[in-house]
Amino acid sequence: MSPNKRNSTYSVVHRLLRTLQLIPRHREGAAPRIGTGDLLKRLEEEGFSLSLRTLQRDLRELQAVFPDLRNDGNRDALGWFWAADAEQVNIPSMDTVQALALKLAEHFLQPVMPGLIAPLEKYLTAAERILGSEQMAVLERIRIVPRSMPLQAADIPPAVVEIVLTALAERRRIRVRYASRSGGAPGEYMLSPLAVVLRNEVAYLLATAWEYQDVRHYALHRFDPEHLELLAEPVTEPDGFDLDRILNEGALQYRLDEQPLALVLRMREETATHLQETPLASDQRIEAAEGCDGKWVRIRATVANTLQLRWWLLGLGANVEVEAPESLRREILGQLGEALGLYESG
Repeated sequence: MSPNKRNSTYSVVHRLLRTLQLIPRHREGAAPRIGTGDLLKRLEEEGFSLSLRTLQRDLRELQAVFPDLRNDGNRDALGWFWAADAEQVNIPSMDTVQALALKLAEHFLQPVMPGLIAPLEKYLTAAERILGSEQMAVLERIRIVPRSMPLQAADIPPAVVEIVLTALAERRRIRVRYASRSGGAPGEYMLSPLAVVLRNEVAYLLATAWEYQDVRHYALHRFDPEHLELLAEPVTEPDGFDLDRILNEGALQYRLDEQPLALVLRMREETATHLQETPLASDQRIEAAEGCDGKWVRIRATVANTLQLRWWLLGLGANVEVEAPESLRREILGQLGEALGLYESG
């Protein structure tokens, strides 16, 4: 075969493979499809040179080889999609490590965001075929143990996950009916999705509303799937949006004040062991401290002023004492006093 003929053959194979990859899968409750014209545009954007007639011939020939490749029969604008139960074909096929990694991802995500697993079912089935029963048994030796009180994950409908992630990927707005935590009638919002954050058992969408610039977070399980719409309008992103900066500043930790706290704690040494490995902050310092019963240490760190900090301190009970700032010391003392009153009155 001549070099020109060989290069031409490789180009055709590449084009056919990419055509198959660009065709979406049908999903329950939706009818994702891609029109022949849109498919041609996508291929041209990726550098393939072909006519509409050539693409139409490619699709007919591919459909003869892959019976799960379907079209909607629309004569005006023929749309193409894979059948919902089409077998997942990977070229090249995933290897054992990739298959195990995918099953581990399911293991970790299922308790936190169950709706995210549904679109991966075909990949997970393919991974199970590759691994076999003996290697699948490895998953029975892996567990996720939360540091805090284990709670059941919030129930997020798969349709909500699909639309939110699509909006995030395609940089499009959504219209949603949302029930706030405070109760009351759900409100209608037009949101610009900016990021999704998983926090323990709850998944949050960080977004701006309408044309406002302030970034707020919305719990996905409070979205009404019957009143959730993917819009054509592009998102409105605040200037200088930085997800890591927002999280480091205390977003999703219920920040009470923009000013950080110069925290000073006296803590039992055995309780403070985990802070030597996982510090409160980059400037954390631990030193010996006096104590009448056992060994104590003093911990200094600059931390965000949040409700989460207070929940953590109260959870440590008699194993920690807040020395500074004085305002936080008085607040914790008041909380402990109220708790003592409840127990004594009971």
